[in-house]
Amino acid sequence: METQFPFTPLGVQQWQDALYALPEAERLAEEAFISNSFKEWIIARFALDEDQQAYLNGMPGERIAFASEGVSFAVSHSLPVVLDKPEKPSEIHIFGAKLDELEKQFGVSSSAGISTYTGQFVARIRY
Repeated sequence: METQFPFTPLGVQQWQDALYALPEAERLAEEAFISNSFKEWIIARFALDEDQQAYLNGMPGERIAFASEGVSFAVSHSLPVVLDKPEKPSEIHIFGAKLDELEKQFGVSSSAGISTYTGQFVARIRY
């Protein structure tokens, strides 16, 4: 997958739509990219401005690992990845955005030895 998408809720949805339409081998390659090089994956897949790239590069390793695990788990089970990011208010001067919350909302149920995974991974950004 070579395409870069807008870093917006719609852009994340467009990435998922494109990803889940790929053959399994390419989806597995994307999952490995996410797991092994999360920062590089974000930069390769989404159009980030300089401030967003700087914020990403300054994030603590534990937070990067948490996001990487959540997104790769969602991808491996074809579950949604949600970016909850409001439009930047235009009427006031904003000094930047804050990654407010990363949330793994996953569940699993089993029946007759078959596991079914549900849920989503959510990243919330606030101004």
